[in-house]
Amino acid sequence: MKRKPASPSASLGGPAADHHNLVQHASGHAAAAAQTVDFSRFHKIINFCLYALVLLVPVLFTSLTTEVRDFNKLTLIFFGVVLMLAVWVIKILTTRSVSWVKTSLDYILLAYLGVYLLTSLMSIDKVSSFLGYYGRFSGSFISVLSLVLFYFVIVNNLKREQTIKRLTNYFLLGSGIVLVYSLFQLLGIYLLPAAFTHNRGFNPIGSQVGLAIFSAVSVVFVQWMFFMGSSRGRVKTAMLWLLTLVSLAILFLINAFVAWLVLGLAMVAFLAISMAIQGEHQSSPTWFWKPMVMLVISVLFISFQFLPAAVNPRNLVNIDLPVEVQLSNSTTWTLVGNSMKEGAKSAILGSGPGTTGIVFGQIKPPELNKTIVWSLNFDRASSEIGNIAIETGILGLLVFELLSLLFLVYGLYFLLKKAEHVGWKHAFGFFVVWLALYIAHFFYFFNATFYFLYWLSLGVFMAMAHMSGEESELESSPMSMSSSPRAALSWMFVSLLLLAAILIGAFFEATIYGGEVAYATGIKQANREKPDPTALSNQFARAISLNPYRDVYYLTYGQSIILRAQEEGSKPKPDANLIQNLMSELIKAGQLAVQISPAKASNWQALAQFYADIKPLAAGADQYVISSLKSAIEHDPNNPALHYQLGQAYFGAANVADSSKEPDANGNQPTKIDPEMIKHSVAELNKAIELKNDLPEFYIQLSRVLEADQRAEEAKKKMDEAAGLFPTNPDVLFEQGRLTYNQKNYDEAIGIFQKVVALNAEYANAHYSLGLAYQQKGDKAKALSAFEKVREILVANKQDTADIDQVIAGVK
Repeated sequence: MKRKPASPSASLGGPAADHHNLVQHASGHAAAAAQTVDFSRFHKIINFCLYALVLLVPVLFTSLTTEVRDFNKLTLIFFGVVLMLAVWVIKILTTRSVSWVKTSLDYILLAYLGVYLLTSLMSIDKVSSFLGYYGRFSGSFISVLSLVLFYFVIVNNLKREQTIKRLTNYFLLGSGIVLVYSLFQLLGIYLLPAAFTHNRGFNPIGSQVGLAIFSAVSVVFVQWMFFMGSSRGRVKTAMLWLLTLVSLAILFLINAFVAWLVLGLAMVAFLAISMAIQGEHQSSPTWFWKPMVMLVISVLFISFQFLPAAVNPRNLVNIDLPVEVQLSNSTTWTLVGNSMKEGAKSAILGSGPGTTGIVFGQIKPPELNKTIVWSLNFDRASSEIGNIAIETGILGLLVFELLSLLFLVYGLYFLLKKAEHVGWKHAFGFFVVWLALYIAHFFYFFNATFYFLYWLSLGVFMAMAHMSGEESELESSPMSMSSSPRAALSWMFVSLLLLAAILIGAFFEATIYGGEVAYATGIKQANREKPDPTALSNQFARAISLNPYRDVYYLTYGQSIILRAQEEGSKPKPDANLIQNLMSELIKAGQLAVQISPAKASNWQALAQFYADIKPLAAGADQYVISSLKSAIEHDPNNPALHYQLGQAYFGAANVADSSKEPDANGNQPTKIDPEMIKHSVAELNKAIELKNDLPEFYIQLSRVLEADQRAEEAKKKMDEAAGLFPTNPDVLFEQGRLTYNQKNYDEAIGIFQKVVALNAEYANAHYSLGLAYQQKGDKAKALSAFEKVREILVANKQDTADIDQVIAGVK
C-alpha cells in the first residue's frame, strides 16, 4: 500500500495535539531568490554531526581526562550541538529565511529548561550545577542545555527518510562496537593496550548495571528492526542476530535485576503496541515469536532473583566480576525525604543540579554508618527520579515527569492512531528506546550515554511525527526576512548575537576541557615513582589558569606545594623564605577551594589539614584547624571521621603555655593542659563513637585524652570496654596493657602483652613493654629475651638500634 503524506494542517486531538506549523510570509522575488540557494551544504554538515554523535557518544572514552567516559562524552555532545547550531544560524543569515517546526512539547521543554536554570542559580554549589559535579559531570545545566538544543536541532532538521535510515545504522554500529568490546572485557579479554581498561568491569557506558541496561535497550531496538525490516539482507540480519546474542550474553553475565526488569517491561510495551496496529507494518505473520522469546527470558531471570541461588543458571558460570557499590532504593528515598525536610527552598527547588554528592552528608541517615559503605560519599542516588527529586525539588520533578507523560500520551496516540503516517516506522523504533530509558529512570541513575539517548529518541520521534514526506518542505515555506527590512534587521541582529554566544560558549568549553587535560597530566606525573614537585605544581597551576572554577584543582595544587616544601626542607640549607611563601600559597589554595564550593564538607576538611601542615610555622594554627573542621561538620554532621578529627584537633590544642610560671633555663615556657579543650575533645570523640561504635581508633584516642587529663581510671575503663569489643585487635590490647602497666598491675599487663605478641609477633612496642613488665617483676631473663626480640625486629626493619642496645646493656 502506498502511504499518503500527512497533511500539514491535520491536528491531533486532546492535550497532545501537534501540528507542523511553518509560518510563511514571502514575496515572489524572495521566493525566487531562495530557490537559487543550495541548502544541501547546510544539511550535510548538520547530518554529519548527527551521525558522528550517534556513533561516537556511546563508544567514546579517553584517558586524556581523569574521568574517562562522561566528561568526554558530554564535551563531544556540546561541541557537536554548537557546530550544528552555528551551521543553522549561518544558514539563516545566508538564505535570509527562517523556519520552525512547532510541537506541543516546545513550551514544556522551555519550562523544564527554565526550572533547571532557576534551580542552578539557587544551588548550594553553582559550579557543580552549571559545570557538573566533579567526577560525575552529567546532569549539569550546560549538559541539559546542550541536550535540549540538540532536541530542537533534530526536530527542525531531520526530515528525510534516507537520513533517519543512516542514523539508525550508525546507532546500531555504535551499539555493536560497545557491546562486543564490553563482552570481551567481561570475559577478561582486553583488546586495548591501555592499562586503565584492563579490568573486567570497565566498559564505555559506565557501571556494569548501566552496561546491562544499555544491552536491554539494544535488544529492544533490534526487535524493532526485526519487526519492521522486510527488505533486510542476509548480512544485516546475521549482524542483528549477533547483536542480540551479545546483548543477552552481557545481560546474563552481569545478571542485574534492574536490566532484566527494563527488558521485560519494554518487551511488554513493544508487543502491546505491535499487536494493536494494522498488519501493513509487520514483516511476517510469525514476527512475534522473537520478542516473545526475549520476554520469556527476561521474566525467567527476574524470577531467578527471588528463587534459591542454586536454580539460577548464572551461578554455573565461574566469572567473577568486580563488585560495584551503590545506594539501595530504600536509602535513596530516605535521602529524598530528608532533603524535603531541609526547608521550603530545598523541598521546592532542591539543592541544585549535580549536588547530591555535596548535600549527601546533610541528608544521609545515621544508620548508614553501621554499614561497610559508611565512609563513602555518594554523588548520586540509586535512581534518576531520586536524583531529580533531591537536586531540583518538587518543581523540577513535576516538570520532568509532566514532560515525559505528555510525550508518552502523544507517542501512544500517534503510534496507535497514525499507523499510515510516513514517519511512523522510525518513530516507533525510537519510541521504544525512549520508553525503555523512561522505565529505567525509576530504578537506576542516568549517565551521559543514557541522557543522550533519552533526548535523541525524544527528538527523532517528534521529527518523524512531523515528517510530511516532501523532500524540501521546510525550505519551500520559510519566513523570509526580505519581506520586511525591519524584520530582516531584527533577525540578523538576533542571529549574529546567537552566533557570538555560540562562539563564546565554544571557547569557554575548550578552556574547561584544556584545564581538565592539564590536571589529568599532572595526576599522571604525580603517580610516577619519583615525581618532580615543581613540575607538578606548575601543571596544576596551569589547570587552574584555564579553569579557575574547580575546587579539586586548588586542593591538588596545595598537595603539590606541600611536596615542594618538603623537598626544600630536606636540603642541607633550606630556604626559609621560600618555605614560608609556599605555606602561604598552600593556605590560599585551600581557602579558594572553600570559596568555590563552601557547602562541600571535604573542602573544609582539606583546609583543616593544610592548616595542620603549617602548625610548626604558624602560631595559632590550631584554632584555624578547629574552625575549619567545625565548618565541615556543619555540612556533614553524621560523619564520625570528622568528629574524630575534631576531637584530635582539640586535644592537639589542649597543651597551652602556662604564663603563671617562669621559663626554664633554655627559655622554654612551661605548658599546662587547657581543661576546656579537653572537654571539647572528649565530647567530639564520644560523638564519633556514638555515630560509629565499631572503630577501635576512636576508643584508643579517647583513652589517651582521658589519660592526659589525669583520669586514668576512666581511660582504663574505656580500653577494657574496647578490648571486649575488639578482642583480637593488637592495638586495642596494647593500649589496655599499657594503662594496666601504668597502674602497676604487672601480672595482668604481662598477660595482655603476651596476647598482643601472639596476635602480631612483629609488634615491637608490645615486646618492649613486655620486657619492662618483666623487669618490674624482677625476671631479668625474660626481660632480656623481650628486649632482644625488639632489637631483632628493628634490625629486620633497618631501624636504629642504639636505644635498645643501651636498654639491653643495662639489663645485663
